[in-house]
Amino acid sequence: MSSQIPVRIGGDELTNLGLIAVVSLTALAGLLRVAGTVAAFLTRINPPAGGAEAGVQVLLHPADPAGALDAPGLNGLVYWVVACLMVVLLAVTAWAVWKLLRLLRAPIKDARRAPGTAAAQEVMKIASAKALLARSKNLRPSLEKPEPHEIGYFLGRCQGKEVWASVEDSILLLGPPRSGKGLHIVINAILDAPGAVITTSTRPDNLTTTITARRRAGPVAVFDPQHLAEGITAGLRWSPVRGCQSPRPP
Repeated sequence: MSSQIPVRIGGDELTNLGLIAVVSLTALAGLLRVAGTVAAFLTRINPPAGGAEAGVQVLLHPADPAGALDAPGLNGLVYWVVACLMVVLLAVTAWAVWKLLRLLRAPIKDARRAPGTAAAQEVMKIASAKALLARSKNLRPSLEKPEPHEIGYFLGRCQGKEVWASVEDSILLLGPPRSGKGLHIVINAILDAPGAVITTSTRPDNLTTTITARRRAGPVAVFDPQHLAEGITAGLRWSPVRGCQSPRPP
């Protein structure tokens, strides 16, 4: 034994579309009626005598807006220019209001607007190249006229201003796997370092990407007991038991 239950498909959607259509048509008719008053004012004739329904008549008789609005002497060209400008103005206003409401209701996604993010003036005061150079006597006193890259690391931009970290700063970088921490930060720091670099990693990415450039700056020693970087000679060796006289502690 089976029974069939009627299913209502698209009822709410059709109702909503119908309501939207009615509201849109009413708004358009009202706008066309107001456009008649504005056009009559601009051409210095008597305002239209038709009521709110006259806007609907304009839709039915677009070639004769004067007759539809009961406005003798109304220039049809002037009327439609005014009507089109009002439609464009209304559309732009509606779009701007929609964007504003969406921006106010949506969670903050732009890091520049997030609470706690430094303003442009704060970046210039604390983390700019000028602020970095002002500390050069303490960071690397041996340099007479240092460049920013000789005493710090360029991290990026914030509020349109360059952000620099000094060689004394400790940097904690948090991010999920494969989010670009090594590619965008670590590898660039190794390549830009003006002096010696000690880098450790569980993967050979840092080594294989920077070893050629670092060899042009000076000697490179590799400690790779697990042979993670195939094809690269690991000339540095270390024995954890060398020097041990007794396997047992005293």
